[in-house]
Amino acid sequence: MRGVAMGVLALAGLAATAHAAGRPLIEIHALADCAAADSMKAAGGGCMARGALVGPAEFTGIGHLRFGRGRDVLVVAMSDAGRRHFYGYTQAHAGKPVAVMIDGRVISMPVISEPLQPASLEIPGLSGPQIDALVLRFRGPVQ
Repeated sequence: MRGVAMGVLALAGLAATAHAAGRPLIEIHALADCAAADSMKAAGGGCMARGALVGPAEFTGIGHLRFGRGRDVLVVAMSDAGRRHFYGYTQAHAGKPVAVMIDGRVISMPVISEPLQPASLEIPGLSGPQIDALVLRFRGPVQ
């Protein structure tokens, strides 16, 4: 994809099934018309649908890819249900952007150029230390 590479990745240690205290809230939202009743303002302009395409419970793992100095990417793995829902949306809305939110903040707004059904997504827009902190929170102790 342009702007955000998406693909199936086999990363050791990505799977995590139990919810941890302080786990990051990761969501993918469709962008929406700001005049629509079910839209909300996105940071940085524009609006997005209130309901998530892929919600926090559908993210099953998280990782950190380092491509070199200053080229860090957050990797998130999704459940089968999350992948199917995301694929259904991308199939119907090729060429449309989505908003990737973490803890209520828009991190990235990639344009989906072709329908994909990835097991994981690569999300740019965060620094290495930010990604490391998210990974630690995601894998934190079970409460």
